[in-house]
Amino acid sequence: MRVENKLALVGIVTASICIVLFIWGVRLVTEQQFRERPDHAFTPGLSGPITIDQVCMDRPTPEVSKETRSWVFDHYGIDRPKPETYELDFLIPPQLGGLNDRKNLWPQPKEHLEWNAYIKDALEKRLQELVCDHTIPLEEAQAALTKDWIGAYQTYFSVRLPLTIHLHPQ
Repeated sequence: MRVENKLALVGIVTASICIVLFIWGVRLVTEQQFRERPDHAFTPGLSGPITIDQVCMDRPTPEVSKETRSWVFDHYGIDRPKPETYELDFLIPPQLGGLNDRKNLWPQPKEHLEWNAYIKDALEKRLQELVCDHTIPLEEAQAALTKDWIGAYQTYFSVRLPLTIHLHPQ
């Protein structure tokens, strides 16, 4: 085999490997950074005791410590998260008894996906209203969020796709 042919073959093999690694890397970044649903191995959801009166009060969301925040982003494979890209979200919000714990937190995209943090925020408000109206029990609202928050949104808003009014911050 001539030297030129060997060099061409090495170039083709190298280019092919680069393309495969690029595609694989894009796939990993997409899977790890922009998840519509939490990874239940890291974020199964965690709630504590709360009364219906407490659910129906207007209470501030607790601050998440820097250590917990770093742990969550690290476990989801996100290095140097940008505040405009992610919301460190409670799977079960504190307003519905969710605890400020690693097992209840995940980095939810604010944009880039059809099912984003703003959509989930609308669901959380809706579930809180339904619990306060005694339409559904608190445990049902919590279970809906931990099982499949997107399915819960579709159920409680009677839609297949997110409502456009919920696509951006309210």
